[in-house]
Amino acid sequence: MGWSNAVDEGHFSCYNNAKNFQLGWYRDQSISIEPHVGSWQGELVGMVDYGLEGHKDKQIVVRVHGSTDGIDYYFGFNRAKGMHASTGKGRNQVTIQTKSGDPYKPGESSLVAKLSSDETYTIINFKDGQPVNIQVNSINQQSEPWIATATVFMGCESDSQCYDSNPCSVPTCNVDTGFCSFVDSGNCAGKELAFELKTDDYPRETSWTLTDVCTGEQVKKGSGYTQQNTLYKETLLIEGKISRYRLTVVDASKDGICCAYGPGFYRVTVGDTEVLKGGSFADSETKYFGALSCDMLTPNPPPTLAPVTPSPITAAPVTPAPTTLAPVTPAPSTLAPVT
Repeated sequence: MGWSNAVDEGHFSCYNNAKNFQLGWYRDQSISIEPHVGSWQGELVGMVDYGLEGHKDKQIVVRVHGSTDGIDYYFGFNRAKGMHASTGKGRNQVTIQTKSGDPYKPGESSLVAKLSSDETYTIINFKDGQPVNIQVNSINQQSEPWIATATVFMGCESDSQCYDSNPCSVPTCNVDTGFCSFVDSGNCAGKELAFELKTDDYPRETSWTLTDVCTGEQVKKGSGYTQQNTLYKETLLIEGKISRYRLTVVDASKDGICCAYGPGFYRVTVGDTEVLKGGSFADSETKYFGALSCDMLTPNPPPTLAPVTPSPITAAPVTPAPTTLAPVTPAPSTLAPVT
């Protein structure tokens, strides 16, 4: 479950946020949020103030989930008081732990941040390349109980907060909207996309498929390996822009390819850049790489101009030039002679 201090008496500390959420001891004051669905703002109190009358609406643990890589983030106010007075790291700060897998089952958790008032922890590439921020707005030590106010929201403030595993794209933060965009740079055209597999002690158990998500085509696959602890390699040439790919690696014995029965692994590279690597899983593992979306493969269509209807032309009235009649000279009259 976790580490315990060797001192029999005089040491008071409890489990971290991830373990508290798992155990469900504070379930009525714990919530799960998905920041890509909507932002959250609320108040936190320490676990020692759980169930305190007038403060039951405040959270003990907040679980942030929905990330692309399946890692959950758990945060809470680490109030050093009472049964938790001897807590070491992050005393009277908001602490953040990570944990993968089922939130209600045992698993390894890790401390990733200790935040004081006006501090922010940014999770790079939380989902589809977009970052998520856990911000501590204030920690009020004048009230009883002490209260921390926090905000969780998705958004970027600089290009450095925008990231995806695609070495062919250029990440850009739009500071007006707070969202990252990824445009294919075109510099991967002609490069080699390579899949490498090092088998473990039971190579026949391993198989894999590589699928182009945008076309639905299965572009590469492998199975029936016979050589133990041997490196196999498959390649394809990137023509134009890199697509979005789905890689699935399967182990028939449900123990992965590392590390109980040999140091097996799989790896994907684009040119000289490694974009994926793994090997420790159960029955199968599926990962995506390349373009974040198929929309990145379609060039922007040329603008469609609205048809122009010519304005009717009104002819200016024509004033006829005045007509000057030529003077008429009467012909001379010749009188007939009178007889």
